[in-house]
Amino acid sequence: MLSTLINLGNTCYMNALFQALRFLPPFIKYLDKTKTLSKIGKYIYDILYPLNLKYCSLKPETFIYFLKNHTKFRMQEDPHELFLYILDNIEIPGTERNPFYIILQMKLYGNNQKEFIRDECMNSLTTNKNIPEFFQVENISHKIFTKKQYTIRVFPKVLCVQFKKGICKKQVPKKFMLYQQQYILKSNVLYWNNHYTAQVFVNETWYEFNDNQVHKKDLNVYNTYLAFFLAKS
Repeated sequence: MLSTLINLGNTCYMNALFQALRFLPPFIKYLDKTKTLSKIGKYIYDILYPLNLKYCSLKPETFIYFLKNHTKFRMQEDPHELFLYILDNIEIPGTERNPFYIILQMKLYGNNQKEFIRDECMNSLTTNKNIPEFFQVENISHKIFTKKQYTIRVFPKVLCVQFKKGICKKQVPKKFMLYQQQYILKSNVLYWNNHYTAQVFVNETWYEFNDNQVHKKDLNVYNTYLAFFLAKS
């Protein structure tokens, strides 16, 4: 359903983020599992679930009230800040890990966007990190400094890539390979003229959500701020 969200005064950042998230099946499935355990997850689920049932235009008043009065989150009017806050608070210890797991920040573009995103993903996951402590080894009189390195065991179901505002001047790839795992662009949040919109791929067609308006539109890959890629099973 191509339902929309009404702008309640500088809430385009939130509307765009929710529209981009609600078409990600792993995220909706995770919310459905944890909504009874996470208060913020329940508020988000109560907004996104009706949007997928019927065509409507909703006011996200309850969620804004919840953020202002029951959380420490301060309105940044930035979808990335809100997204990180949501991820930090919907995951419940002892439950399934949220489907994103990796957040990347892209500062610049290389000549080949697919290779650049792939390399940045791999670097963020496997970069060596120094361990400040040292280990005392028998028969060795000097300090031995150590490093740790992460390896990839399971790739995330959803990959979120954040681009620095004003830097994304080249095309964001619609798909790319990360080792043997292919990722396909499903939705994105656009930033232009101090305003946020969302584009999602539904039924083989790209749609743009601009608060309470929605229409078919070719994919805009030049103003991307957040890009959400689904792992192809």
